[in-house]
Amino acid sequence: MQPFEKCMPVKILCDAFVTSGLGHVRRCEKILSFIEKLGVEASLY
Repeated sequence: MQPFEKCMPVKILCDAFVTSGLGHVRRCEKILSFIEKLGVEASLY
């Protein structure tokens, strides 16, 4: 079996509030792009 061949999609929970700013969202997007480069299906929530 190849790495990541039959794996479940990854869901990244990213909270963003007016008081916390958008830094969390930017970090989540960077993590998302890294995971997708590995060939794993991922999405932000």
